[in-house]
Parts: sequence; C-alpha cells; structure tokens
Amino acid sequence: MRDCFSVRQVSFWYACVMCKGLSFNLVFMNIQETLGERQKMTNNRQKEIQAKLARNLLDQIILQYLEKESMHGYQIITRIRKSYGVYFGPSTVYPLLAMLEKKGYVKSTWNVGSVRPRKVYSLTADGKCVLKLAEASLTMMCRSLADGSVLKAEQERMVLPIQESSQRTIICRS
Repeated sequence: MRDCFSVRQVSFWYACVMCKGLSFNLVFMNIQETLGERQKMTNNRQKEIQAKLARNLLDQIILQYLEKESMHGYQIITRIRKSYGVYFGPSTVYPLLAMLEKKGYVKSTWNVGSVRPRKVYSLTADGKCVLKLAEASLTMMCRSLADGSVLKAEQERMVLPIQESSQRTIICRS
C-alpha cells in the first residue's frame, strides 16, 4: 500500500465502499491506520536525522554544554539523552572529552568533595573560540540549506573569528 493518498483517491475508495454497502467506519479506520503509519514513518525519519546530527556534532554539543556550566562526564551523557533522545555511552563520551582536553578546548579538575571523586570538565578560552567558529559555520550552512543554495557573496563577506598561528594555538579576534 502506498504511503500517501490524494483526496480524489480517498473519495473514490469511499464511493466504491459505500456502493458495496460497507460501513463508513471501516473506510475511516483504514484511512486512519494509513495516516498513522505515515506519521510513524515521519517520526522515525526525524529521530534518525536527529541521532545522525547529534553523532556528527557531539563535540560541539559537549562544548556548548560546558560553556554554560562545568560538568562531569555522566552529567553530559544524561543531558544529551534528555535533550536529543540519543544515548551516547561512556565509551563514546569519555574518549571525546580526553581528545578535547588534549586539544586544549576543555580542562579538567578532580572534585573530591563529593561522595565519589569526579573529574569535572570546563570550557577553556580556546574552546570558546572553536565553539563560536562552529556556530557561525553551522548558521551559514543552515541558511544556505533553507534558501536552497549557497550565496557566494555571503561566503565572501563572512570573516572567520578564529586565526591559527604556527604553534597550533588558537587566537580569537574581536
């Protein structure tokens, strides 16, 4: 059975069913089931796209959370699951945090004041610069997707707020 039916097709089916003496409820239930299946497929596609985007932008998502407040790894995992409906386990998040720390985008300190000692991560100045660059790039890409084309003039006017020196240190420009 097809996913989408036109009003003409539905009307034709209704007329055929009514001619055969079947009840309207049967036809209406069949149409509702088809529309319900279509809605489920749409929801599944939307969840699939959200999961894919979250996977590909996980480092930026983590940097954005750390911009607001310092967190330990498990807090980050639960926030992502609540916000995006996608579960990233410790085997995904902790190596990514270590990589971000190695690059100098986040720093960690041990919080031994709680019941369990926890490694708490916070965003560095370099991490803020990378986050601003990523936000600007994603905004430009989303605009071009919404417009249906990339505007060349807009790309030429966009000045990246980040500059890389020979020592691989990121310096922000105001």
